[in-house]
Amino acid sequence: MMSAPAVTVHAGATLAEAARIMARRRVKRLPVVDGVGLLEGVVSRCDLLKVFLRPDEEIAEEIRTSVLPDVPGRRARG
Repeated sequence: MMSAPAVTVHAGATLAEAARIMARRRVKRLPVVDGVGLLEGVVSRCDLLKVFLRPDEEIAEEIRTSVLPDVPGRRARG
């Protein structure tokens, strides 16, 4: 069963954009379409949650390399 018109997301959208659309429109799956509206795939809530299902050390390393260097006033550790 699908809403009409179909709620879709463009293939270039971020995970955050897809999650917002799904939450606002209260859908569990979202067709992913290209620039002319042709189906490229489907993203589900489970797909969106998979990015958080990682070991703690992997998340910590990402924070050390991607987040902490940009914190104002923080000195880099050698």
